[in-house]
Amino acid sequence: MGAWATSLLAGIRVDQKKVLAGIASHARKNRTNAYMLEGSIEEQAAKARGDWKAALEEFKKLQDEFHEKSNEAKNASLYVDFEDGKFVAPVERITDAMLAETAARNETFLGLMYPKLQMLLKWEKAPEDAQERIVAFVEVAEATKDQKPDNAMAAIRKPIDDFFEIERAKARGKTEGGLADHADQ
Repeated sequence: MGAWATSLLAGIRVDQKKVLAGIASHARKNRTNAYMLEGSIEEQAAKARGDWKAALEEFKKLQDEFHEKSNEAKNASLYVDFEDGKFVAPVERITDAMLAETAARNETFLGLMYPKLQMLLKWEKAPEDAQERIVAFVEVAEATKDQKPDNAMAAIRKPIDDFFEIERAKARGKTEGGLADHADQ
């Protein structure tokens, strides 16, 4: 949701059908949630050596595995199955380990998402301020992308660092000006 809200505020076209499909599709939600997982050892090793193609391939594997496992747990908890000539109820399929793993993952994911929810709620209260900052970040990122550095992580980090420095300078200016104005009164 944050990516779509950011795109809208930045003036980037958003395909509403894709957004709705993403919200409705269990598989898409699982694949999106996989971004919150810690990368596999293979993915981390590929990133460390700068092999971004291999890192992406390993991440795609992780996404698929996460979807399959999540889908299996969902189905086991919702549906009666017919196995080996017998009906098997969800209560017979869900194990304590499955329940514990799901509860722990939910706690982690909800913890990771809470700050993003707070951000969206803040944007809702002051969309013009959010839009101004998002557009400014897009401009910084656009100016940085043509530099094509060798280190991909540094390339990702640079516009973020540049943007934060601009924001800090603005905040210092407001604070200093605000204090000076207040001192004159």
